[in-house]
Amino acid sequence: RDLHVRSRRQRQMCIRDSYLSFIGGSWKHNHIQFRSRTLGKYVLSTDTIPPRISYLGKRNYEVSFRIKDKKSGIKSFNAYINGQWLLMKYDYKRNMIWSDRLDKSVPLKGKLKLEVVDEANNKKIYTLKL
Repeated sequence: RDLHVRSRRQRQMCIRDSYLSFIGGSWKHNHIQFRSRTLGKYVLSTDTIPPRISYLGKRNYEVSFRIKDKKSGIKSFNAYINGQWLLMKYDYKRNMIWSDRLDKSVPLKGKLKLEVVDEANNKKIYTLKL
């Protein structure tokens, strides 16, 4: 393929080692560049599938979700309630995030928006009225 096609897919390229873990990489002058501490065989793979978001439930002051990405892994997540940023905690082993309200006297009500981005910059947005 020509360089134009590769550069269009650049944000979705990832390099995986023999254990299929995300390493990253970028196109430079018609070659792929990446850094690794281990020698071995590497494979180019694309990740075009956005992360999965599953709503787990809500209590008065807490809302929880399961977030998962099969290929490259979770890069970032942000939650907003009525347009204001909401602090979320993350448990990597259980693929769970939950809200951590600093002011427990204000219940979670209104429009919640959750944005999850994977390492290949695929984004999924989940909206919910609480």
